Amino acid sequence: MATSARIKLQFILALIALYSTPCWAGCSDKFSGALSILDWKDDVPTFATLSKYEKGSNFERKYGSDSSEFIAKKLLTPSGRPYLQLKFNEYRSISHRFDYKLTLDNKIEFNIYKIEPTNQGTWGCSMDSAKVNNCEANAGHAISFEKKCEFLLKN
Repeated sequence: MATSARIKLQFILALIALYSTPCWAGCSDKFSGALSILDWKDDVPTFATLSKYEKGSNFERKYGSDSSEFIAKKLLTPSGRPYLQLKFNEYRSISHRFDYKLTLDNKIEFNIYKIEPTNQGTWGCSMDSAKVNNCEANAGHAISFEKKCEFLLKN
């Protein structure tokens, strides 16, 4: 009986050691595909696309197809700051292994790149950082950035 208890204790200690050590393998490759644009005071866009590119290709090597089926909502943060939340059907999650280009109403563009995970955690981890048109983005389980980071397209 003492041997059985010792084996159970060793098994439990092994599980604790295995699951308490942060490791890259525990980090998720994918994060929430929800994008939030802070200080959004314009109307909700009627057309939007999210395109995926090879990471570090300077948005020259597109990977896959564009996603243009989306849901957009204007919301307020708890402190009353307006923002636009976008969710694309095809990109319910995004990966740190790619760069993304968000285009709204063929007028505004946001290049989303340098998405980096925290590399900490055993049950998945959040994003450590991301950039949007040379602005620092707020990263966590999704990406949020300020409207002032926009790049206006010439029509």
